[in-house]
Amino acid sequence: MSDETAVLDAPIESAVDTSVDTSAETPVENSTEVPTEQGSENTPEDTSEKTEQSSAVKDTTAKDSGVALPKSISQALKALQDGNPNDPNIRSAVKQLRDAFFSNQAMVKEFGTVAAAKEAKAILSELAGGSTDLKTIREQVSSTKGTLEAIAESDALLYSGDPQLVQNVVADLKEEGKLDSLGKLTGHFLEATKTEDPEAFVGLQRSILLDSLYESNFPQTVNALSAALKAGDTDKAKSIVRSVVRWFTSEQDTDSQRLSLTRQENQRLEAERKQSESRYQSVYSEVAKQTNSISDVELGKSLRPLLQGELKDLSRPALEELARLIKSNFSERLDSEAYPSKIEKLLRAGKKEEALALHRKTASAIAKEVVEKAVHTRYPQTKRSVAAKAAAPARQKATSSGAYVYVSQRPDRTQMNMTKTTDMDLVLGRATLKDGRRVTWRQNHRIATKD
Repeated sequence: MSDETAVLDAPIESAVDTSVDTSAETPVENSTEVPTEQGSENTPEDTSEKTEQSSAVKDTTAKDSGVALPKSISQALKALQDGNPNDPNIRSAVKQLRDAFFSNQAMVKEFGTVAAAKEAKAILSELAGGSTDLKTIREQVSSTKGTLEAIAESDALLYSGDPQLVQNVVADLKEEGKLDSLGKLTGHFLEATKTEDPEAFVGLQRSILLDSLYESNFPQTVNALSAALKAGDTDKAKSIVRSVVRWFTSEQDTDSQRLSLTRQENQRLEAERKQSESRYQSVYSEVAKQTNSISDVELGKSLRPLLQGELKDLSRPALEELARLIKSNFSERLDSEAYPSKIEKLLRAGKKEEALALHRKTASAIAKEVVEKAVHTRYPQTKRSVAAKAAAPARQKATSSGAYVYVSQRPDRTQMNMTKTTDMDLVLGRATLKDGRRVTWRQNHRIATKD
């Protein structure tokens, strides 16, 4: 976004005020019984109907929680009911209006705003894999809670060195039919122990070695060799030694094969990792071009009003410098969010469209703040200018000896006193002339302004 071409024509979403004025929340008298004419008699049906009508309006003034309807709403509902005492549609409408009010009050009490409620819904929906069904969300939340508890329990076993953790892992691998993974992990765990805790590794290695020698009948072989030597039976002693050499050579060959298979497996995994990383980098590069375009559009929407106003006369070099500052601040803001990890997770899963949607949503949410911060940092006067515009109605009544006189055309630079005219003055559309006059060629500045 090195030019105004990055600023696109697009509507800007406006915030919707969903707050409810409860400043006049005072209960009112709710009796809606209409006196009958003197001498008239009420039938049981009349009495029942009037009681129902009265109850309908009374019920609109307060919920079980004790929150009262604002006085104006209560009176309006009462007048509506009194004007149509026999109309069931009116009674139904009164009830619906009353329920709508208290539903809104409950929402405001729990979430504060509609936006906050929507955000909570989006978070819960994301936990449920995109579902908006309440039952599905509850099940997923319950499942997630169970998963977190299981993780916490496993962490406690791990940190305390409890062997039960290993039993749990073995049981899980058996249940999933992945028991072969246990052997794949064992070697890596031993290597990590050898590197991080050599003393523990030596103790473990000694124990394993002794167990292996006993399983191979090595002590009996040594005893037999010793007996043959004592008896002077050289041939038998040589035979025993040859058998020991064959056994050891066989073990070496077996271990060499194991190491070879391990190296092949590691090479395969490394090749897969590199291939996966290459695919990720390719997708990342492709998506990066699209996200840059999305960022320029969103930032341009927020920058355009400023380029049409306070920054109208900004030179191209100054505009390019501002654009670089905006993009830098934008990148820093993205890095401070949970955005990078979410984007990487989506791209590694091959969900390119979801990644683009997340970037568009994030960029749209922070663009205005990023642009305004960069502009106000680079040109502090613009912040004061915004405040001045807000005070324009009052300023129209003011007069000042330091007023800028409106002129229909911008003066030539040769007419300006450049010692007293700053670059920001030019950006704001004003200047001090060599004859001492202070002029502005902006309509909104034709009323007196001060530095």
